[in-house]
Amino acid sequence: MQPTHIIRKSHPTDLPFIYSGELDYIRNIEPEQEAGWKNAIPSHLRQWTSNLDRMFVVEHEGKVVGYCFWQTDDQKAVLASIYVATEQRRHGLGRRLFDKFVEDASAHGHTHLIVNVHINNPARALYEAAGFQRVRERADYLDYEYIRAQDQAV
Repeated sequence: MQPTHIIRKSHPTDLPFIYSGELDYIRNIEPEQEAGWKNAIPSHLRQWTSNLDRMFVVEHEGKVVGYCFWQTDDQKAVLASIYVATEQRRHGLGRRLFDKFVEDASAHGHTHLIVNVHINNPARALYEAAGFQRVRERADYLDYEYIRAQDQAV
């Protein structure tokens, strides 16, 4: 029996879905930011294309239904975005994508992982359940960090 959801590396042909997912997020979580977000599309495209090697999508029956990607910032792995289409939520796909971020960042030698999340984003529960600790609140955002235990003792 073939799995119903497959996670794979992203391809440039997945970028229209990434755009749609990011826009859906903005409209649902930070609607006041939509105009500014749309004005920054060239910057978003640069970010997405420069991180394709750190971008994963989840497919259901051959159709992309979610994604995540991460980038580096000062030797830390930062989850830049994670998204699952509304009709595919509540099936553990967000957790699978998040675990893929942690796995891939660790495989690339990163021991310090970062997540920044809007205070209204329900994904906060996912990050907390995965062992990330809230380290900062700033305006409407929360910052979470995870440092592997063996690396804290160094």
